[in-house]
Amino acid sequence: MEVPTQRPGFNRYIVLLVLQKFFSSALFYGVVASLFMVSRGLDYTDIFTLESVLALVLFLVDIPSSAWADRYDRKWILVLGHAAAVASVTLFARAHRFWVFAVSYALSGVGIAVLSGVESAYVYDLCKAFRREEQSTRIYAWLNASEKCATLLSFPLGSWLAAHGYVSTVYATAAVNTVGLLLAFLLPSQRPKEDFLRREDEDVTEERGTLASVWVFLVSNPVLLFFALAGPAVWVVFNGFHYLNQPLFVRARLPVHEFGWVMAAGSLAAMVISPFVDGIRRKLGFMRPILASAIAMASAFGCMAWTNDLALIVLAILVLNVSESLRSPLLNSATNSLVPSETRATVLSVLSAVGTLLTLVLNPVIGYCADHSVAAGLLLSGGLILLFTVGSLPALFRMKEVGEASSIARE
Repeated sequence: MEVPTQRPGFNRYIVLLVLQKFFSSALFYGVVASLFMVSRGLDYTDIFTLESVLALVLFLVDIPSSAWADRYDRKWILVLGHAAAVASVTLFARAHRFWVFAVSYALSGVGIAVLSGVESAYVYDLCKAFRREEQSTRIYAWLNASEKCATLLSFPLGSWLAAHGYVSTVYATAAVNTVGLLLAFLLPSQRPKEDFLRREDEDVTEERGTLASVWVFLVSNPVLLFFALAGPAVWVVFNGFHYLNQPLFVRARLPVHEFGWVMAAGSLAAMVISPFVDGIRRKLGFMRPILASAIAMASAFGCMAWTNDLALIVLAILVLNVSESLRSPLLNSATNSLVPSETRATVLSVLSAVGTLLTLVLNPVIGYCADHSVAAGLLLSGGLILLFTVGSLPALFRMKEVGEASSIARE
């Protein structure tokens, strides 16, 4: 691994990573993305189908990109991911036809897939190279804070830019993301160990053994497949709200330059609830917050479908963000407790892949309903969240039992 061993070098690289994360996470056009695409001739069926394109690319690229990074050089795989993201945004700004938007979303999928796993591995091994593994959690927190800060700033700034033209928000995003790409070039190389190629055959055999173990485990515990409904599938439905909120703002006569402040408030509410999730679990248990958050999310979608009052729409957005921020950590923690450590990452990847495949069908259906009526798309979204949660009750009860058993064992 080609990194220097002096402490000042480590600090410099961490600052570089934090800055790079900030510039790469800016997304000014997020507050008007659907309005921009509608202005370019797309309907909501097209828009949600594009999300399916992205999901398919994520499914296809995620695992191979991680393997390439481990085999060659993680730095240049990261550069490739950021370059794909910049190319995606640039093409998005110039797109007027569906197939061009589809290529843009495919490139975005490549960027997301590459960066999701490779970046985490790069950061940990950078710490390891400098013998700073104990600082990895703190550095991950800094990177997460940098991303959240960029998102919060992007919303109001994006709204201000959108008042001067939707496309200006896209070009501004491309420009800022390009800064992140250039900073990625300054990162040190991170190659696998020298004996990796000699151990390649052994690794392949071990990988096949791991996949076989995962298959046996999932066949023995099919109830875990319901996690794909309660976790990834619900998240996808929730995430679609970011396309449907913009026509709501227009319907409520909210000026474009104020869109971002509403979205920033939702993100801030999600950040505020996060430190209290464990306390809520200790006080209310596991099942009650999960069910309550699902009911709250469905009710929020229903409220937005029913009302034109801006105050109620804003309240619904806050409820959606808080509920998602509450349920995700609970589900992640409980699911991890059910999976053996030796196959944990692979099992969770398989479950996420199942949820990703569900989006290929769900997204166009939601978009088709929204084309006939935004309220219909919202009601379908809320109904799907309830359906998936109720359908996942066997798995949720199993998670509850395991969680309670683990607590008793620790005591």
